[in-house]
Amino acid sequence: SGNGVFTDNAATADKGTTVVTGSVTAAGNGFDVQDWSKGSIDITVNGKVDAGGIGIFADNTAAGQDLRITANDSIDADGIGIYALSDGQGELNIHTLGTVTTGSSGIVASHVGAGAATITADKAITASGPNGIEFSSTASTSTAVITANEDLTASTRGIYAMHSGTGLLTVESKGKAVGTAWDGI
Repeated sequence: SGNGVFTDNAATADKGTTVVTGSVTAAGNGFDVQDWSKGSIDITVNGKVDAGGIGIFADNTAAGQDLRITANDSIDADGIGIYALSDGQGELNIHTLGTVTTGSSGIVASHVGAGAATITADKAITASGPNGIEFSSTASTSTAVITANEDLTASTRGIYAMHSGTGLLTVESKGKAVGTAWDGI
């Protein structure tokens, strides 16, 4: 039930959290990265993630800045593939370069920060749970861009986006977006 990588950066820390790894296999979450400082979270995974829970989980607070996740290989998770809670003042950026296969939703991201939000999936997402990509934002967020370069398949919606920010929401699906029960997008 253990996590592959766990970090918990204190509110008193001078800098944020940077994690760079190769492949990670875990019975629990592949990554559990929590940062309460005034810095940013940067996660780069240069190998496969195989997790019995969430593939990559990251959470910062209102004091924080950017939250960036780059997965350069595949994610295979029994839970959510990537779960990002971006409460900081900066940008949210998620980029998957490999396939994402999950027992729940593929990518779930909530952005409260004032910066832009960008989610890019270069390869297919196959989610047994509700949504291939699920995104929500608040009024403080500026623009949001979601790009799926290959197919998305999920039990409810391929892409589900609720953007309350001041800027435009742009959703581009270059492959098939399939929500078995409801909507593609």
